Amino acid sequence: MEASLASSLRDSPEKFLRIAGKIQSRPEKSSLKTLIWTTPSSSFPPSLPSSLSDVISRCVKEFKKSLGSGNFRHQSQNSGHHNEDSDPQSQNLDHEIENSGHEKENSGHEKENSGDVETPPPPPTKKLRRSTRNPKPNPNPDTSIRREQALLHELHIYTCIAHLCTFHPNGAFPPSVLLPAVQALHDSLSIYEPDPNLQLSIASLCEEWWKKNLPDKETLISQSVPYLLSRSLSQGKKSDLRRVYALKETLTFFDFMDTSIEDLKLLLVRCVITPLYLKTEEGRKFIAFLFGLNIQLLKEILAMIRSQIPFGRKSMLEGYGEIVFRAWKVAESLTREEIDNGFLQSLIEGAIHAGSRVLASSARRVLGAFVNQRTIVGVEGVLFRLTEPVLFRSLQVANSNVRQNALLLLIDLFPLEDPSATKEVQDTLLDKQFFLLEKLLNDDCPGVRVVAVEGTCRILCLFWEVIPSSTTSKLLSRIVESMSCDTCSEVRLSVLNGLIYLLNNPQTHEVLKVLLPRVGRMFQDPVLSIRLAVADLLLALKDVLSFQYTKVVGIDTLVSSLAEDHPLVSKRVTRLLIPSYFPSNLPVKEACSRCITLIKRSPQAGARFCEYSLSEGSSPESLLELVKVFVSLVLSANDMNPINRDGIFMALGKLCCSLSSDASCKEVLQKLFSGKILRRLLTSGTRVCAQASILEIASTFSTTDVSKLLEICVDLVTECGNLCEDTERQAAVRFAHTLLLSFDLFDELLETLTNLLQRLSSGIPINCGHQKLKKKSKKKSRLSSSIKNLIKQKYTKGNRLHNSGQSNVGDDLLVAGAAWQVNDMLTAVNTRRALLDSPILGSVLSALKSVCQTIIEQCLDSKCLNTSPVRAYIALSMHMALHSINLSDTNVPGEVENSVLHSSSSLPTQSGIDYQLDYILACTEKLFDSSQNQDIKCSPFKNKKGQARCRRSKRREPLVDVLQESGSLGRSANSRRDSDWVAIGPSSNWPFRAEDAIVLMLTLGTLTRFLQ
Repeated sequence: MEASLASSLRDSPEKFLRIAGKIQSRPEKSSLKTLIWTTPSSSFPPSLPSSLSDVISRCVKEFKKSLGSGNFRHQSQNSGHHNEDSDPQSQNLDHEIENSGHEKENSGHEKENSGDVETPPPPPTKKLRRSTRNPKPNPNPDTSIRREQALLHELHIYTCIAHLCTFHPNGAFPPSVLLPAVQALHDSLSIYEPDPNLQLSIASLCEEWWKKNLPDKETLISQSVPYLLSRSLSQGKKSDLRRVYALKETLTFFDFMDTSIEDLKLLLVRCVITPLYLKTEEGRKFIAFLFGLNIQLLKEILAMIRSQIPFGRKSMLEGYGEIVFRAWKVAESLTREEIDNGFLQSLIEGAIHAGSRVLASSARRVLGAFVNQRTIVGVEGVLFRLTEPVLFRSLQVANSNVRQNALLLLIDLFPLEDPSATKEVQDTLLDKQFFLLEKLLNDDCPGVRVVAVEGTCRILCLFWEVIPSSTTSKLLSRIVESMSCDTCSEVRLSVLNGLIYLLNNPQTHEVLKVLLPRVGRMFQDPVLSIRLAVADLLLALKDVLSFQYTKVVGIDTLVSSLAEDHPLVSKRVTRLLIPSYFPSNLPVKEACSRCITLIKRSPQAGARFCEYSLSEGSSPESLLELVKVFVSLVLSANDMNPINRDGIFMALGKLCCSLSSDASCKEVLQKLFSGKILRRLLTSGTRVCAQASILEIASTFSTTDVSKLLEICVDLVTECGNLCEDTERQAAVRFAHTLLLSFDLFDELLETLTNLLQRLSSGIPINCGHQKLKKKSKKKSRLSSSIKNLIKQKYTKGNRLHNSGQSNVGDDLLVAGAAWQVNDMLTAVNTRRALLDSPILGSVLSALKSVCQTIIEQCLDSKCLNTSPVRAYIALSMHMALHSINLSDTNVPGEVENSVLHSSSSLPTQSGIDYQLDYILACTEKLFDSSQNQDIKCSPFKNKKGQARCRRSKRREPLVDVLQESGSLGRSANSRRDSDWVAIGPSSNWPFRAEDAIVLMLTLGTLTRFLQ
């Protein structure tokens, strides 16, 4: 092949091109390049360029003919009344494709005559599409396809030859003689869609022709530039974008007033919304270049940008602003006038009168490109000329949204100055702006006041040096003294945010030293966000060496907030106090001593300080040393104040819990508490608070010494008389539950609580038909026996409950504590899962059910209604329904008279949650009926009419009938007649507290809404 190519290149150009057209493999193409570039210029036949042009023209003509005939056959079959001679568009198909990008020719329609009658011309036929998009019948389709592929392959080879000859190292041929061949390839670029590689090769040849500034380069852009532009939009590659940007000057040769260029204009407008062009520097420069091509194109681009502002992201909006500013900076007078009056003016008006804050913010973001470049000549004047007539008027209108938008724009533009005005005029204008800012600080709308406070602080921070001191003092005094006491929490929050922003300017520190102590009272604000902002302000002050944050908020207030405030506030206070109470730049012993001082000052604050120290920057190593110091201190100091001892135990528990999140620290602590240390701590800590911390440590780190821990757990679980109001004991009980769960003794815990609940209503344990317990391991059997023995010992020392006949206050408190524990188990994931999976869940539910009946029946003879069992019963029923847990037997003794429990027909059709609610409603209904009867006996009217009305109110439908008619329990609870609830309300015969009745009814209402 190489030898034949070399010989034919010297002898006959036609033979050389014919042989070259048959090249298939890549090595053969490489050999072709080597042959042409190594052949001396004198050895090339002079007729090679003309022969190359002829063979390319022949291939293009044959390829067009193949496409045209196929399209015509398909069109003629579809139309049915046009033939090849009568369709002018088919006749001119080659001419239209060859001249795409130039002015389209108008084709007429032939008139058909039938005798002397002239028929109307047919409607214009649809423009034919290319062969690849318009399949056509062919007697030999495979042959036609193969021929088209062969022609495309030959054209690809000839394109390579044209490229090699044009850019020959020694300049074998003048570009002018190769131009006809390249022109033939370029003019038919759009029809080579079946072969994208061929299109790219031709476009690359035209691109290089332009870059090399060869003769007649403008004749090779009408097809190549739109192709490269379309490729960059569809492919989304930066390399294609760079090629388009390098050819941007070619666009100046196009006539944008010609209607045939509409497709190119659409491609150019698409660039405005293409992410590739907006994200890259070359893309933004290219779009800015388009502004100066044509005034109509400029209007279309600006309209497209305006349409994207309501939906654009931050980066896109900033990109649009940069593009418009680039174009404005280099624009001529006509283009700049269109940008000023047609775009910027509407943008400013939209930023002020926008109906939503998001739209106004988007408009200001686009306008920010001009605001940030005000130092450039001409920008300040344009902004003042377009803004001043509408801005000051909008700051005083009745619409608060307009005032707020105008104020935001003023803050961005401040100081708004006229560069052509005198100094006196400028001072007057500046005073006017300060006057409006001060006026808007007292605006009726809270949103406007928020913007005014933050905007004023921003202006003072940025222009502190040039603003008169009197103006600065007046504005800051108004903000600190008046706005910090505003009734709107958002305004008070804006004051703190503005002061934090002011601290960024060191020149403001001297003035703020005097003003900041006046905002210290805000640290006790009832709104959490404000307290957080004060904490952030103190943290910002900590980094300023000339400030002492304790002069803003006293140390006592900080310690109190650390102990009692929200965890988010406590964490910030911990970060604030770490340099004082656990500094890293001091020896560990001294740092631990300071931490102990904090614990002695406030045990609760010290515990939370230790809990958050790790997350707020203290090193794990130093905190491990602090743990050892705590352990040593509680084991050695026997004469320590009990309150201080409890504080150290609390701090030790919280610190160990936080360190357990670090694997290395957890391993060290595991070894520390695995020996006799934990046993000694159990002996040392006898108070509830200390026991809670020990249980927290034991539940975090596994231990083998459980006898003493079980004893503490049993005490906490069974001695629950004041549990509902004792928060310290509640925390200890939670840790006891977690520890028993880790020891696999949760069922024994539930059995203990069940016995406590059952003793109120009956001395005989209630068998609910639950599943038999699984066979226990030896270890668990020993632990179970231990806990049962401990419980037995508790109740052999005279600490027994009364029977259900007459319960005393102590029994009620114990039952309330047991019910509280069941309800609390449902709040944690692990204990809730263990409770719902327990085989004695039925016993727990039955015990709660029986207690609910007992306390509701007895509440008329008691001084208060204990709602803890009712809450626990309903909460457990709801969780069982959520987890689709159904018990096989729910019958219990002590049924309520006249309740749904006596109706055996209703039980099979009711779900579990319906049954539980029916039970509570039936018990409550009996209570309300009893109270109503007492009210009737004491009624002041004795006439027959009144008695008849009361008797009618007594004749109510049974609850079962109401449920069956409504179809669902949720609707039945809401569809009861008003007469069902006549007993609710103030009455001399209503003995228990009104708030207890309200709690009961709210609980029932919650369950009813759940069912609905």
